[in-house]
Amino acid sequence: MHKLLKKLFSIFIFFTAVTGVLFLTSGESRAQGGTCLVAITKVAEGGEGLIFDFQVEVGGNFGLAQFIGGVRSVVNFGPGEPASLTELPNPGWEQVDRECESGPGVTVTEIEGGFTFDCLNPQPEVVQAECTFVNVRVANVPTLSEWGMIAAAAGLGLVGVFFAIRRKRAAVNS
Repeated sequence: MHKLLKKLFSIFIFFTAVTGVLFLTSGESRAQGGTCLVAITKVAEGGEGLIFDFQVEVGGNFGLAQFIGGVRSVVNFGPGEPASLTELPNPGWEQVDRECESGPGVTVTEIEGGFTFDCLNPQPEVVQAECTFVNVRVANVPTLSEWGMIAAAAGLGLVGVFFAIRRKRAAVNS
């Protein structure tokens, strides 16, 4: 039952994210002759079904989109509305690769953490760019600084001295 609710929640989030991105696309650009479609695939080995946050800007309007690991989503935007899609940091995950292949009618430019898109010639019902974002899980292993290691060594040294004195006293008293 818990897995079913989790899956239904993931589907709900997915459709909410897609609806939010579609909302950012203005109706005026659709009236000018259609929209450009961009397919986004989120790859995260071991993170299938996890939600990854992206910042979306379409025509000067900012919003948040959420893409699900292992799922291909399609977003649209109109001509004359430069759009950008940037992945936000996700705790425990690191973006290691991203690539985007554009087709006719869309120019794609790589930026830090994502891409910008310019819709030059909308093609009805045709995906004009395929983008993939790849993340890997990062180990959250704490590390000690040099001072921390010195303090740890000193602490262990004091514990050793304490037990040596205690042992010597026990030997003298017996």
